[in-house]
Amino acid sequence: MIRLNSSMTWFHKRLFPLVWFGFLVFFFVMAPFSTEDTTKRIIFMVAPFPMALFGYFLMKKLIFGLVDEVYRQQDQIICRNGDKEERFNLSDIQSALYYTHSQPAKCVLRLRRNSNFGREIEFIPKINGNIFSFNADVEQLVDDVDRLNQGRN
Repeated sequence: MIRLNSSMTWFHKRLFPLVWFGFLVFFFVMAPFSTEDTTKRIIFMVAPFPMALFGYFLMKKLIFGLVDEVYRQQDQIICRNGDKEERFNLSDIQSALYYTHSQPAKCVLRLRRNSNFGREIEFIPKINGNIFSFNADVEQLVDDVDRLNQGRN
């Protein structure tokens, strides 16, 4: 069984949002003590709210949808998110996309049917030593899915 996702997924899904929103709460709480100028104080107290909204919607789109663990076992993909686990055959995957130009890189598996995780499975691929290199296991998965889909046409 080959692990496809990064071990840093817990950081991106859990620790980063905690740090982000914790910083904003700290910023809001410290604002009344930061200056004697009322205008500046109001700005410091209001600014965290749009930052929190922007951060939440950005994290909802990019981070919160990530699954915790993804493994490949021959022609099966095993996904775990919390206490849920589901297995898919490669033939159940409609398309596999590997976005390497985002930070962090992301892989999206679009399924032919709905699952417990929705129609798309998103995960951050593990880094194999060099942060500028591609994950060979994920590239192989993308190639295998493409090969299977070409055989269907």
